[in-house]
Amino acid sequence: MTDGVSDEPLLTYAAAGERLGVSAKVVANMTRCGDLPRVVLSPRKHRIVPADLRAFIAARYRREEAGYAVSTQ
Repeated sequence: MTDGVSDEPLLTYAAAGERLGVSAKVVANMTRCGDLPRVVLSPRKHRIVPADLRAFIAARYRREEAGYAVSTQ
């Protein structure tokens, strides 16, 4: 997770989902299970730090290059 200091705006689940090619609900599930860090602004407002999303994507690429299967579920 990043230190939270960035000029980039935080991403909604929908915006993060667009970048990943999945729905906002899938992003919410990924944050709940701990695969993707989130920022909790209030009980009903959660956001994704862009650098955390990039790190999440980079980690998946490294796994694929190492010969592991990458799940898209």
